[in-house]
Amino acid sequence: MPEDGLTSPNGAAAPDFIVRPRSAADLEACRPTAELVQRVDGYPGAAVADIVDFMSCPDAYAAWVAVAGPDIIGHAVLKPSAAPGVLELACQASGRGADAMAVVGRLWVAPDHRRRGVARSLLATAVAAAHEAGLWPLLDTVATNARSIALYESAGWVRLGTVDVTFSGGLRLLLVAFLGPMPPAAGEPVQEAAPGGDG
Repeated sequence: MPEDGLTSPNGAAAPDFIVRPRSAADLEACRPTAELVQRVDGYPGAAVADIVDFMSCPDAYAAWVAVAGPDIIGHAVLKPSAAPGVLELACQASGRGADAMAVVGRLWVAPDHRRRGVARSLLATAVAAAHEAGLWPLLDTVATNARSIALYESAGWVRLGTVDVTFSGGLRLLLVAFLGPMPPAAGEPVQEAAPGGDG
C-alpha cells in the first residue's frame, strides 16, 4: 500500500504515480532514467546514439510520462509508424488499412518501479487515446523480451506472429507483433484507462 494509505473506490491500494501528457521539458528530464533502461534492458539498442532524439518521436499522435513525486518513471507514445512488416501484419489481421491503426511505442519503465502497474497504466492510456481517435492499437517487442510479452498477453493483446527486421546500420531483430483491443463501434463509450495489475 502507498505510504499515504490511499485506496481506490474498490478498496485496492491507489497507485503512487500518475500518468500525464508529456511536456517538452519532460524529454530532457527523462534522459537519466531512459539511459539506465537502455543499459539494463538493451532498449533501445546500442545503435541509438541519443535517447532523447529516440523518444521525441516527432510524428507521434500523443506521448505520456508516468510520474512518481518529482521523478519520471515511465514513458510511452502513440504513433502512426511501426517497424517494417509489423504494420502490414496488423493490417492483415484486423482487415483495416494503415490509416486506421496506431502504434504504441517508446514504452519503458524505470527498473526500480516495475511490477507496480506503471507499464500497464501507460499501455491502457495509449489504448484509450487510440480508441478515442477511432484507431486500432498495435505494438511490437523483441522476441527475447519475455516480461513485456507476458504483460501484453495478460492485458488481452493478441500475438500476431514474428517479423525479422533489419534496421539501418545492419541491426537485425526478431520482433513479436501484437494487436490490441478493437476500437469500439461508433456510438459506443470509450473505456477509460485504468491502472492495475503487474507491470
